[in-house]
Amino acid sequence: MTDTSTSPDTTAEKEAPPAVELPWADVHVEHHKMLRLAPLQTDRNTGVRPLRFVEFGYAERNDKQHSLMRMSIALPSQRVRKEQNHLDVWVDHSENAFTSARTAACRSNR
Repeated sequence: MTDTSTSPDTTAEKEAPPAVELPWADVHVEHHKMLRLAPLQTDRNTGVRPLRFVEFGYAERNDKQHSLMRMSIALPSQRVRKEQNHLDVWVDHSENAFTSARTAACRSNR
């Protein structure tokens, strides 16, 4: 066996920059629209299929430093977790950058 000297802990965690507290973190969807999805093809065995609808909701907030666009899609008669079917788009005007905070993909349980 070889005897190696152990160096001081070089993998010490570096100080992460503090998380920036963004305004409007608790904004809820304000505007709602009912959208009709494209009709499904007629099935030979069951006949005409019913039309499907989704509820699209959004909220916007703007100031000189930040902007927020929060979108939500709700499927009638379908229960989903709170974090599903939401999309947040944050824009930082001082850095000319945007962040897309997708909490979950819009998906349909068929």
